[in-house]
Amino acid sequence: MLAGPALYLLGNILFKGATASRLPLSHIVGLVLLALLIPSAALASPLVFGAAATAVLVIVAAWERRSLGPRRAAAPRT
Repeated sequence: MLAGPALYLLGNILFKGATASRLPLSHIVGLVLLALLIPSAALASPLVFGAAATAVLVIVAAWERRSLGPRRAAAPRT
């Protein structure tokens, strides 16, 4: 259940490292948080475990959105 989100974050890290020459800290922290969830896999129900993995991805997305700052929409061309 953690492999999908972990592969997604790892793929994004590799892509952004290759294209933008930077490693997003939010994605690295997300991978660490997912790794910290591994010991609780046997204790939590699958629903709670999936919700925790989803929460990690939501935190990563919000962090990245906030770190990129507000983007202004391009003015319409006339």
